[in-house]
Amino acid sequence: MDINFQGLTRTSSFTDLSSARKLIFQQVTATEGLVKHYSCEQIFDKNSNVRQVKVSTLITAAGKPQSQEIWTSSFPRVSHSVKNLKSSSLNKLPMQIKEKSEPCHLQAVNLSLLQISDDSRRGTSCELKKHRRSRSSYDDRRRADSPVFVRKPALDMNASKDPELKVQGDSKNKEAIIEADLKKLRPLAQEFTAARSSRSVKLLFFGLVALSVLIISSLITEIYEPSFDFRNASLELSQKIYGQDLAVVQLYEFFQENSLDFKVVALVGGTGVGKTYAGKIIKKHFPHTHNIYEYIPPLADSIPEAYDILSALHSNLVVLENLRIKDLQDLVYFVRYFFEQKNRPKVIILAMINPETVDFNLKKSLDLEISIRTIEDTFFKVQVPVKAVAFQVLESQALEACVRDEAKKLNFKISDLQVEEVMKSIISSQSGCKGAYAKVQLYVK
Repeated sequence: MDINFQGLTRTSSFTDLSSARKLIFQQVTATEGLVKHYSCEQIFDKNSNVRQVKVSTLITAAGKPQSQEIWTSSFPRVSHSVKNLKSSSLNKLPMQIKEKSEPCHLQAVNLSLLQISDDSRRGTSCELKKHRRSRSSYDDRRRADSPVFVRKPALDMNASKDPELKVQGDSKNKEAIIEADLKKLRPLAQEFTAARSSRSVKLLFFGLVALSVLIISSLITEIYEPSFDFRNASLELSQKIYGQDLAVVQLYEFFQENSLDFKVVALVGGTGVGKTYAGKIIKKHFPHTHNIYEYIPPLADSIPEAYDILSALHSNLVVLENLRIKDLQDLVYFVRYFFEQKNRPKVIILAMINPETVDFNLKKSLDLEISIRTIEDTFFKVQVPVKAVAFQVLESQALEACVRDEAKKLNFKISDLQVEEVMKSIISSQSGCKGAYAKVQLYVK
C-alpha cells in the first residue's frame, strides 16, 4: 500500500493456493482525511476441517499510518460447496498465522471531530469473491493477478457513527451460521403441517363413507333381489314349445304352488320333443344368472363340489342334461346328497331325462308312462320329492310348426311341398324338432 498516495487507496490480500480456491477481500476508500483500511484473509485446512480468518485494520491520516491491529481466529467449515483440497498443495503454502499483535504506537490523531455515517449504503464492506478452477493454470494466474476493484463512496464526515467489522467466534454465531445454511437447502420431503394433515384425514373419511355406501347398497340389492317368477317363463314356453301344452301347464302349477326351498323337476321325453329348449327358456328367466350350474353324466364325480359352490344368499339352479335311465341311480344319489344337508340353500334341480332305448336294428322305442312311474318310485324310496313332467311325442301339426319356424329364422320362404318333405324325413329319423333346422338348411343351400 502506498501511504503517500492521497487519492484512491486499495488493500488486498491473496492466498497462494494452487487449487484456485482464492478468496479475495477488498476494500477501496477515497477520502481527503482519515482512512481506515481493512484486510481479510481466509484459509481452508482439509486436515483440520476448519476455516482460519485473519483480519487486519490500519488507520491512516493525511497519508500517515496512525494505528494497526491484526486479529486471527478459526471457524468450523460449514459450506458444503467447498471441495476438499489436496493435502499436498496445503503443505506447500508459505504462510504464517500471526497472533493478535499489539497496536503500533504511531503519532496520535485527534478523532473527536470525526463523524462517520451509519448509512449501510455508504459504509465499508468486505466482499468475498470465489474463483473456481479453470481449464488452465494460466487462467488461474491471470485471475489472481487481476483483482476486481470495488469503489466505495467517500466517507461522510457529517455522519454520526462508523460501522465496525464484527467477527465473532463464539458458539452462538457458529450455530446461527449452520442454521442459515440449512435453511437455504431445499428439503427432500415437504413439511407435513397440521392443516394438511387435517385435510387429508377429511378426504380419507369421505372416501371411506362413499365406499361404505356403495358396499351396503350392493349388499341390499343382492339380498332383496327378486325370487324366481315362473309366469314369464311359462308364457315363452307356451309360445315356443310346440305340442307340449300339458307339460307347460304342469310346470307352471308346480312352480307357482310349491313354496319349498328344495325343488326337483324331471323333464322326461324322447329326442326332439322340446326338453332341452324348455330348459334354456327356464335358465333365461332365472333371476340369479350367476347361480346357474350345469352338469352332465357321470354325476357321482361332481357331488361334493357341486354342493359346496352353491350360494347361501339366493336361489340356485342346477341343470342336469343328457341323462338316460341308466343314470337314474346316480341322479337319485346326487339329489339325495343335496337334500340331506343341514342348512342347505335354496336349490332348484332341473333334470332332463331321455328314456328312449335303441335295439340292434337301431330302432328307437319309448314307453313314457312306465318311465315316469319308474322315476317317481325311485325317488320315493329315498323320500325325496320329485316332479316328473312328461314331454309327449310330437304330432304332425307340431312338426309343421317347427319346420316353418326354422325357415323363418333362416329368412327362407319355404313351400308347402318342401314342408311335407322335411316332415317325412323327421318322422322317419325320429329326430323331432331337433332335426328340423338341419333339414330346412338343405333347401336353403
